[in-house]
Amino acid sequence: MQTTEKKEIQKRTNICKPATDVVSCEDGIKIFMDLPGADDKSTEISIENNVLTVKASYSDAMGEMFRTLHREYDECDYQREFTLPKNVSCRKINASMKDGVLEMFLPFSDEVKPRKIEIKKE
Repeated sequence: MQTTEKKEIQKRTNICKPATDVVSCEDGIKIFMDLPGADDKSTEISIENNVLTVKASYSDAMGEMFRTLHREYDECDYQREFTLPKNVSCRKINASMKDGVLEMFLPFSDEVKPRKIEIKKE
């Protein structure tokens, strides 16, 4: 029983910075983040004071079904923070996760999107 408690304490104190790609597109910003071993239930995305925070927990689901022979993935909690530019519409951010990759879309607010201005004829 003590071994399990030590493992849980170690897991909670080990924070990993996940590999991330940030790209700009016409309508906003896309963020791709590798979260191996995490799923949508163990992932939390929040915004406070214009800072986007992603937290996720590694879950060793395979360890329950198999005996591990070799491990390179650390049991850790993931955390990453981004200061958002002012032109991002925080209320319209959306996220999806597939195969351990979190994808977030941060749309630009309508006020800063490029637009054409129509010339009225008099």
